[in-house]
Amino acid sequence: MKHGKSSLRLVLVATLFSFAALATACGDDGASGVDAGPTVDAGAADAVPICAEATQHSDFTWINANILQKNCGSASGSCHSSAPHTGYDLVLKSDVAYAQLVGADSKEVTKKLVAASSCADSYLFDKISNNVSAMKPGTMYMPRSSPMLCKEKIDAVCRWIAAGAMP
Repeated sequence: MKHGKSSLRLVLVATLFSFAALATACGDDGASGVDAGPTVDAGAADAVPICAEATQHSDFTWINANILQKNCGSASGSCHSSAPHTGYDLVLKSDVAYAQLVGADSKEVTKKLVAASSCADSYLFDKISNNVSAMKPGTMYMPRSSPMLCKEKIDAVCRWIAAGAMP
């Protein structure tokens, strides 16, 4: 039994080390549009210029260009760049993203993707904020296979939704 506990500890340490190495390798210089990871303190926005810029926005034009297009829709290989792309029906290309999100039903849960005026009722917000309790079991936060959006970008999306999710 003692050997089993040592093996388990070794696996846990190796897993944590791998995760730390991956997180370090996914850094952001602010130019790529991919965030370094979840931000938990207000001062962290200064480290990533696009996150600091997000604090000044709650408009769909900025959110579409700087969050959706850079992380979800137009970037090469993005999951939501065309349908059916890797099995996803949601297309978030620049010219159709708004129509695909606002008022549209989620195919994973009984919620709207974006319910105007309510972040709590918007599945997009659940997915980008990693609200596991509201997500379909077995699914993950968005953008998939990338670090989480910084808190400032998540907050910008919520401000846009709360203000009525205007185009």
